Amino acid sequence: MARLSRGLLMLIVIVAAIQICAAEAITATVSWGDPCSDKAKTQIEKCLKEETADIDKCCRKLRNAIHDSCPCWVHAVATDKPLAIAYFEYCQIYHPPC
Repeated sequence: MARLSRGLLMLIVIVAAIQICAAEAITATVSWGDPCSDKAKTQIEKCLKEETADIDKCCRKLRNAIHDSCPCWVHAVATDKPLAIAYFEYCQIYHPPC
């Protein structure tokens, strides 16, 4: 069996480590991250259930509450799907990359 030189063996280990780290970084960007906070849930519910008269004020609140959070996006849709979708379109809030 051929013997690998110490330098070649180190190169193989370094390349393998880089590939493992790169794969973990990619999966981390697609994760759901932190759950939707109680404060964000309250803002979403208040906006979708109570403050439907002032849609511009609601846009700011929804943007701040959702802000690229998949769990908060799902909570808004679960609260009132037709109204949430209408707000998302009007306020130009796009689905976070989940």
